Amino acid sequence: MTGHRRSPSTQRNTAAELRYLSAAQRRDRFGELLFPKITRLDEKLAPKITGMLLEMPDTEILILLSDEGALRDKVREATDVLRLHGLDGDYRRHATGSS
Repeated sequence: MTGHRRSPSTQRNTAAELRYLSAAQRRDRFGELLFPKITRLDEKLAPKITGMLLEMPDTEILILLSDEGALRDKVREATDVLRLHGLDGDYRRHATGSS
């Protein structure tokens, strides 16, 4: 997959770190790790998108944390869903002139 950077060691380290945490603690930690990455991709929608991605299984979140291309694709998908449901604040439509 061209353009997707993977870091298996990052995924292993994160998985090892999370092994002994409760489900609630894992969710909090995933949020702490995902939010800054998502903010770099879409600052305005980062809180909503982070919440959406935290609903995914842990194994999929680990992939997103280690694969920038996969994360970018998921953020784009989440943004499309938010736009479809009118939850993007309309700022994109006004900024780009598209719907």
